[in-house]
This record gives sequence, structure tokens and C-alpha cells, in this order.
Amino acid sequence: KRLEARCADIRSSLQRRASARRVVSGVVAFVCNGRGQQFYGERDVDVTTLSTAGVGDEGGQVAGFFAGGELGRCPAGEVPIEPHDPPQMLGFTCAAGVLVVT
Repeated sequence: KRLEARCADIRSSLQRRASARRVVSGVVAFVCNGRGQQFYGERDVDVTTLSTAGVGDEGGQVAGFFAGGELGRCPAGEVPIEPHDPPQMLGFTCAAGVLVVT
């Protein structure tokens, strides 16, 4: 059920961006190589979720690559150690950029 909730969250976020003025034309995704079948219990969860979440009429295009860790700020919902923490090495993340036509 946690997996379904997370996928629903991603779909909801992308669908909010897909409006009459902002058509989502694709997604660029950078996925930690630890987020595979061993993480979810099934294959291609991140890419499938991103490509079927209201991106285009027939499912969107997703481009990107697997990475061995990502640099970024403290994830949303987590408390940073210091108010202005520098970027840090993160793991088991999926960073996605949504490409829109305006």
C-alpha cells in the first residue's frame, strides 16, 4: 500500500502541472540504482509511474539515467541538521524534471 500511495503522489503532482496552458511533454528522471526490483519488489516502478501520469495523450516520454547517489538538499519532510545545510549525498532517490510546453 505504501508503494501505491507514493505512485499516486507522483501522478497527482504531474497531473496538476498538465493543464490547458502547461502541457507536459516529457520527464527527465535521475534514479538511484538502488531503486529497482530489490527496492520495490517489481521492475520499472519509477519510470512507469512517471510515463503514465498524465504526460501526453499516449503516455509520456521519460529520459534519464541511473545514478549511484545524488547530490541535493535535505528532502522535503526531513529536518535539516542546520537551517542552511549545504547539499549532501543522498541515496535511494528519484529526481525528476517535468518538461512543459507553455
